[in-house]
Amino acid sequence: MGKDADESLRVSAEAVNTSIIQLLEFTWIIFQDERALLQKDVAEIIHSELPKRREDLSHYYCQKIKQT
Repeated sequence: MGKDADESLRVSAEAVNTSIIQLLEFTWIIFQDERALLQKDVAEIIHSELPKRREDLSHYYCQKIKQT
């Protein structure tokens, strides 16, 4: 191949690599944000739903069964 074709191929490859890197970085940021929100939601649900002590668990589940 000629020098122009080599240069054109190099520029195209760099553009593709840059696009892939930017997409992965963007996707990673979304995953981090989603994970943080999910962890917050889970913490709120667990905190408000489940009793802390082991003795309360059987009472909690018995109430849930009666409600259904």
